[in-house]
Amino acid sequence: MSQLGESVISAINFLNDFFKDVSKLITVVEQEMTNNGLISLYGSGSFWDQSATHYLPGKWIPRYIARHYVEKLGDNAKPDSESALLVFFNVYLTPMQIKEPKPIAVWGVGSQNEEKNCWDNFYKIATNKDGPDFLDKITITEWNAIDDQRQLKEFKYKAISVAELRNEQEVKKIVIDPLLEEIRKLREVNY
Repeated sequence: MSQLGESVISAINFLNDFFKDVSKLITVVEQEMTNNGLISLYGSGSFWDQSATHYLPGKWIPRYIARHYVEKLGDNAKPDSESALLVFFNVYLTPMQIKEPKPIAVWGVGSQNEEKNCWDNFYKIATNKDGPDFLDKITITEWNAIDDQRQLKEFKYKAISVAELRNEQEVKKIVIDPLLEEIRKLREVNY
């Protein structure tokens, strides 16, 4: 096999292993959100802005993995797209806004001023292939609020390098427990 062939296989194997680790991380968050009455707004969809066409190779590999959660609409397990409560957990593979780009996890909560389709308010803030516009450094261990987000009453987030989320216990301690506490507070205010 040629050196190029070996390099390509090595790169693909590395990405597959990395994506498996990211999938495990997201699965831990997903399970906890489900256990706490939240549901993914987009089902199992986790990234957009991709292409399968031969002339857009820059869009063949995802740049972020996004999970956005809202309240369940009754017992039928459908997402309430007009939920006042918005929760997100995203992994950005190539965040360009930080000085040392490396894969990062960004998570947080928000609430809307009025109940309307949350896609308009939330998507532009929480999803960006190059990393969120509001993030210029990591690690952010205290809740950071973003003011003046139009129809959002509140929006706060934390961020950390994906490499620091080594196992399920770390994910629960660093991400899930603080996130569930903020969800509880917002539920008390909004419901």
